[in-house]
Amino acid sequence: MTDKRIESKDAKEKFKNLVTVFVSELELDFEEEPKIKSKKSGNISVKMENTQTINQTMDISIQIKSIIQNIKQNEPDSKKAQEAEQKLKELETEVKSGSPAWSKIKDILVWLLNFSRDAFLQVLPIILQAYKQ
Repeated sequence: MTDKRIESKDAKEKFKNLVTVFVSELELDFEEEPKIKSKKSGNISVKMENTQTINQTMDISIQIKSIIQNIKQNEPDSKKAQEAEQKLKELETEVKSGSPAWSKIKDILVWLLNFSRDAFLQVLPIILQAYKQ
């Protein structure tokens, strides 16, 4: 049986990239409001506002399927892999719902963290995107 776990160096690099993306998203969320320039000339008032936003859309279903596939490939115990698949599908359903319940998501995240750190880290961007909206 070959071990397909991520090498320490690769894991550190992926985690660094993940954290860099999160920090850049946080910086976008906390940018100051663009300054409004107005120039008054007699009775005429002109306002100019320039706002630029970057949106990254994620297809949650594809990402969840990819995580499930990774788990199935790397988890030797098929019962654990099936349980992980069930939990991730519950997570997908909850995140896609109109108002996701944090208590359900939190329980799934705690289970996932105990199951696999790598799978947990793969799910984080999905959660961040869901709660960013």
